[in-house]
Amino acid sequence: MLATNVNAALYIKGFSKQLKTNQWNLESMINLAKFQSEHNLFISGELNFETLYYLFDGYNDYLYELPNYVEKIQIALNKLGYEFGKIDGKWGPKTEAALKKLQSENSLEETGKIDKQTKRLLFIGNTF
Repeated sequence: MLATNVNAALYIKGFSKQLKTNQWNLESMINLAKFQSEHNLFISGELNFETLYYLFDGYNDYLYELPNYVEKIQIALNKLGYEFGKIDGKWGPKTEAALKKLQSENSLEETGKIDKQTKRLLFIGNTF
């Protein structure tokens, strides 16, 4: 599903000549690298949270499918003392509940999602 949506977004934004439905291949990677280059992102041709953020015009549920992204959130929650279970890179109800608790205790809206304010709380002085 992620490959389908990324390929569709690349097509809509003019970085792919044809709409592909469910294949992630070399052409997809080249198109993504062009997108990354034009947006001054790290050019890898691979999906990462920063590229997805720009490709989909802001934070979205696709970020929560990236194990490295989720793992960093879980590590930060753990360091701050918010219990959620083991660090496994999988977004689930316990991770979301811990994030909501962090938001609540810091007078933020309890969305259970990463927004700019929540990101600052989790990663003060750090980058993703």
